[in-house]
Amino acid sequence: MTEGGLGASFFSNRLMWAGFAIAAGLNLWNGIAFLYPSLPSLPLGITDLKPYFTTKPWSGIDWLPVTLYPLAIGLSYLLPLDLLFSCWFFLLFWKAQMVVSTAMAWDATPDFPFIKEQGFGSILGLFVFYLWTGRRYYREIGRRVFSAGKREAESGQGGRQVGQKSPPPVEGLSERAALAGLILGTLGLAAFCMAAGVAWWVAVGFLAIYLPTILIVTRIRAELGAPVHDFHFMGPDTMIPRAVSTSALRQSDLAFFTFMFSLTRAHRSDTMPVGLEGLQMARLRALEARRMFGAIMLATVLGTLSAFWAFEHQAYVLGAAAKFNAGYNHAEQAFDRMNEWVGGTLDRRPNLPAVTAIGIGFLTTWVLLFFRLRYFGFPLHPIGYAISSSWSIHLLWVPMLIAWTLKGLTMRYGGLRAYRRFLPFFLGLILGDCVLGSFWGLMSLLLNMRTYNFFGG
Repeated sequence: MTEGGLGASFFSNRLMWAGFAIAAGLNLWNGIAFLYPSLPSLPLGITDLKPYFTTKPWSGIDWLPVTLYPLAIGLSYLLPLDLLFSCWFFLLFWKAQMVVSTAMAWDATPDFPFIKEQGFGSILGLFVFYLWTGRRYYREIGRRVFSAGKREAESGQGGRQVGQKSPPPVEGLSERAALAGLILGTLGLAAFCMAAGVAWWVAVGFLAIYLPTILIVTRIRAELGAPVHDFHFMGPDTMIPRAVSTSALRQSDLAFFTFMFSLTRAHRSDTMPVGLEGLQMARLRALEARRMFGAIMLATVLGTLSAFWAFEHQAYVLGAAAKFNAGYNHAEQAFDRMNEWVGGTLDRRPNLPAVTAIGIGFLTTWVLLFFRLRYFGFPLHPIGYAISSSWSIHLLWVPMLIAWTLKGLTMRYGGLRAYRRFLPFFLGLILGDCVLGSFWGLMSLLLNMRTYNFFGG
């Protein structure tokens, strides 16, 4: 909408308005049907296929929803074909594991086939791979940081000649400030953990899992723009007790895991990729990156304080239980798990099959990376393997399958020119769904009543 070329003709493009009309029309119909139940609604939301699989081993497939969100189809059209294919393929791959486990009675072992652990192993595999392939770049950053003082002393202007005009900064922080922030921030987090009564090795393990996870989430967003990266229940509060058992942990360690549940339960709302995208927008629009960084930091402080105030206000006015629907109370989940830990009913011994599954996920990721680097056009993407192991991909696998089919046919028979020609249609799907979805949200606030929820459960 803002770029030259496509953006200049965006609002006059008939294909865009066709996509907008389809998405908005479907959204409008379902919104009216929500208010007037006598009008039949269209099956765009979740249709669960699980009730149709009632006999073993097919009953092991568990929850398998089908959705037709126009927004998700439009977004998926923008993604690489190999990632689209990998996401829906690996979701079915996980379901096949569950069916085979039921057929072989392996599901008698709790949580088998340990899909979350395999996904966590994939996260570790991606982190090690990116760390290894970027070693020369990181080494160069370290060289520049620790030699910057000498160069500034020699030139008098940080390596520039006296009187030479400095170019505008392209990063929110200098490399030296960023490295200092990383070191001091990590040490500060470790000190916070220790002050909370956490054993030193638990604090190290917590940070050694949590920080790489949010780095991988950011890399996934920056590299491919994957629509989901929630990684539910793959954090250190889940993996450390499974690896070493709760008997090796103190109650203060378990209490710390419980109070960190809001950070580790899922990674749908991590702030690092959002900040990176803000800095990238500043770079593309030739804005001053450091001002953007300052705006992000200001918004972080104000948003944090506002969120605390809003939650406390709502809790006192409506009651804390009103924050969530029945069965989805996140705080309740955390303390129920703490009760099971303390009561000795959960993870009392190291879970060797779960640890083995982590290793399998790690190795599988590296095998996929090996084939992608060695064979051009290899269709399976390790990022698809990772993100398909969690919950949110269930809502998007059918839209991604549809987008993969449409984009694949377009690229095969029309090439890049046809892809660009039809792109406004799919952008229209996104815009139409979001505009009407926002309309129903605003109507809900203005009328103080429930309205149609155009995306989600």
